[in-house]
Amino acid sequence: MERKCSYQSFINGDRNIAYYHQVAKIKLTSKQIMVLQIGDITLTKPPAIKFHVISYFQSIFGGKNNFTLNTLVADTNPSLVSMEENNMMTTLPLANEIKGVVAGV
Repeated sequence: MERKCSYQSFINGDRNIAYYHQVAKIKLTSKQIMVLQIGDITLTKPPAIKFHVISYFQSIFGGKNNFTLNTLVADTNPSLVSMEENNMMTTLPLANEIKGVVAGV
């Protein structure tokens, strides 16, 4: 019996690369955590694993965000553009202003 799979990559060369990448992508996205070891405790039931993972990341990223206002940049770099100048430069031009510039008026 001839094995076609071993010859396919040799015969078709680079034409199979997209196929193998797609297969690898599918395998990576379908992997699930079946067992989770936490110290001496082993979790095997999906709801228990899900609860532990969610609570772990919530404890890291879900806490209150304590921050202080940092004015270092504003204090060390002088303001080169005033608020009025900034508003003028960021305002969208009117249609007649665009028409005047294009027409050379």
